[in-house]
Amino acid sequence: MKKANSTLFFNLMGWTLALALSLSANNVTTAQCTMICNDLVQISLDQDCEVELLPDMILEGYSCPNGNFQVQAKISGGWTPASGNFVATSAHINLTLEVRVRDLNSGNSCWGYAHIEDKLAPLLECEDIFLNCAITEYSPAYLLDVLNISEAYPLVDENCTSTTLTHIDTWFDLACGGSINGNTDISAYVLRKWTAVDESGNSATCNQYIYFERRHGVDVFFPADLTVDCTDPTTNPSETGVPYVLDFGVQFPVWPNGTFCELNATFNDLRLNICDGTYKILRTWTVYDWCLPTGPSNPLTHIQIIKVEDNQGPELDCPEDMTVGTNANDCQLDFDLPDVIVTDNCSRLKSIEAQWQDYNGIWQSTYGTFTTFPGNNLWNRDTLAVLGYADNLGIGVTPVKYIIKDDCGNVTMCFFDVTVEDGTPPTVACDQTTKVGLSVDGMAFVNATTFDDGSYDNCSPVYFKARRMNPNGCQDDSQFHDQVKFCCEDIGDTIQVILRVYDVPVPTGSVDLDYEEWHSNDCMIFVLVEDKIKPTCTAPNHVTVNCESFDPSLWAYGKAQVSDNCCLDSSLVYQGQIGLTHTANYSLFDTVCNKGHHHSDLPLVGLLRPEQPVHTACCGYIQPKLLHQIPERCNRNHVQRFRFIWRAELLRQGL
Repeated sequence: MKKANSTLFFNLMGWTLALALSLSANNVTTAQCTMICNDLVQISLDQDCEVELLPDMILEGYSCPNGNFQVQAKISGGWTPASGNFVATSAHINLTLEVRVRDLNSGNSCWGYAHIEDKLAPLLECEDIFLNCAITEYSPAYLLDVLNISEAYPLVDENCTSTTLTHIDTWFDLACGGSINGNTDISAYVLRKWTAVDESGNSATCNQYIYFERRHGVDVFFPADLTVDCTDPTTNPSETGVPYVLDFGVQFPVWPNGTFCELNATFNDLRLNICDGTYKILRTWTVYDWCLPTGPSNPLTHIQIIKVEDNQGPELDCPEDMTVGTNANDCQLDFDLPDVIVTDNCSRLKSIEAQWQDYNGIWQSTYGTFTTFPGNNLWNRDTLAVLGYADNLGIGVTPVKYIIKDDCGNVTMCFFDVTVEDGTPPTVACDQTTKVGLSVDGMAFVNATTFDDGSYDNCSPVYFKARRMNPNGCQDDSQFHDQVKFCCEDIGDTIQVILRVYDVPVPTGSVDLDYEEWHSNDCMIFVLVEDKIKPTCTAPNHVTVNCESFDPSLWAYGKAQVSDNCCLDSSLVYQGQIGLTHTANYSLFDTVCNKGHHHSDLPLVGLLRPEQPVHTACCGYIQPKLLHQIPERCNRNHVQRFRFIWRAELLRQGL
């Protein structure tokens, strides 16, 4: 720590008195100590921005034998520090502090004021900077932040406070071949005077030279060839590039003005058309150096090629996939291809083609035309493409491809699927009426195909199901079946049957009423159900009886066993057998006891319904045979034959 200077005023008498007191008090430590403090002293902070206040800085005079002094300052109402001398810092700059000097031996003290100041100016150091003559922006911030030149600002050394830096520039332009401060080939320079001021008003200055070194034609780079989009073909040099000087990794243009370099750049364009939306610009740059003589390398020329290109195909909203039906009279479709609105960014539309595969798998194509459409805004680059028809599309999915070209050969392809379905139901032909006879089990199963009378479809094979119109105990009407069932309950009735014909495959077995309903058609048939099978009977075994014991009621000789495929007439009962009756012919039998033997034929008659013919089933014959021993009262010459007729009557339930 350095001791700061102070201005002290002492009079000769004070020093003489202090000396005398000191000499007389060498051996008397308890003698009276007297001190005189300056009313106001000015204290300057040192290079470290602090200073220790020593007693000599504050005392004007004193007489303290063996004095032990301490300097204190009153801070916030209290004397500080408790030990040692007070140290002033930057926190006390421009403050007037109350201070005292205290003798630690006697306790005597005096006080005054000290004004703390910073009187040291900042130290400022500038360094020169070299730039090329194409750099027109040279503010300190640009030099530091963009060009990364650390010498853009001077170095400042300030002991206490912050500083404020300002500068003043003076521009000097030099002629060709000019030099300054020993630097040659300088186009211009700037004298930048920097001033640093601290918070106490202390200031310092330094001069900085910024030299703009001259560049010549050989130092110039030309812009590269490039391609721009035709949609917004901005070909201005400010967008496509200009001649430049490269320094600090930055391109500094020499167009549209020559900056500080005495370089003049200009260009000339030649346009070469290629197609509607594509062309090339041959831009010839010429750079002339005013500080060099005209010759083979001055001026310099360079051709920059700028291509304005249409490299995008036309745009359109591709049709969505769709499902359509066949023509009315065949199994194909002549499809009306959807029209589309087509736009192109730069070029005219040249062609639109549609491609597809016909039902034979052969690729077909057609070319469309471009036209306007109602409400078309002619300022918009859009038009209507009309394609026409795609003929002979087969059943199933047909991929369709649109190919659109513009005048520059750019192609856009669009794909969508057309699904052709057989939307025409099959044509149904069926028997209007038919008869069905029941089998021996009283049932009949008639295939659905039996009711068909030439049904067909324009596209595919046909398939058959059938059902009753109204249900009964034979079969329900809630589904279509492969067969329709008839039974005894249907005898004598006309049953309505629905034949359903499909043009798509159907599974074996019953299907719901709405199964593939849109691919089917129906036909109505009237079915008369008949029972053509006679009832059956089995005659009782042959018996031989003595004519004297013969029972004319026939009960003793058994009864015929009868059956039918449906049911017997319950109103006829013989010996407990439903549907059985009999008759006996006794006309050939003379007396009960005439000798002889009798032969009897017993036919069985089955009756269906009163309005239908009688069905007779022959049971065979019962032959009462002659006894081996004919009683004497039986006359062999009077053997007669008699016939029993058995009838089995059939009665339908509910009839």
